[in-house]
Amino acid sequence: MKKSEFQFKNPTLLKLDYRVNFENIKDNFEVEIKNKMDVEIISNNDNISSPCAVKLSISVNPEKNKDDLFNLDLDIVALFEWDQKSISNDDAKKLLNINSPALLLSYARPIIANITQQSGLPPYNIPFVNFTENEQI
Repeated sequence: MKKSEFQFKNPTLLKLDYRVNFENIKDNFEVEIKNKMDVEIISNNDNISSPCAVKLSISVNPEKNKDDLFNLDLDIVALFEWDQKSISNDDAKKLLNINSPALLLSYARPIIANITQQSGLPPYNIPFVNFTENEQI
């Protein structure tokens, strides 16, 4: 196997806001849960250049309804680097918009599962997400 030209530094959890609506806890945890995700590419200028930070914001039950079992807001960020000689600017944009949030989601998923389980709820596993539909190219 060959090492990828596209690498990242360890992700950093920037924000975690979690609230359980205790009065809504029932024996049946089969409730509808909605997710909202936003991707932000943090660059010093309009041109994408290595290194570049990408932040994934996840909101579980983003409307904050009083009937929600819980609400969660999480921000996770990592610094991504690539060899600008071997990866074109267009390819770098695709990697930053698609691969980077998918990787960050894989780090956020066990955090969310653990926090929900530690609060006495069944662990909530964020489903897989197709980030190609949100591509900002």
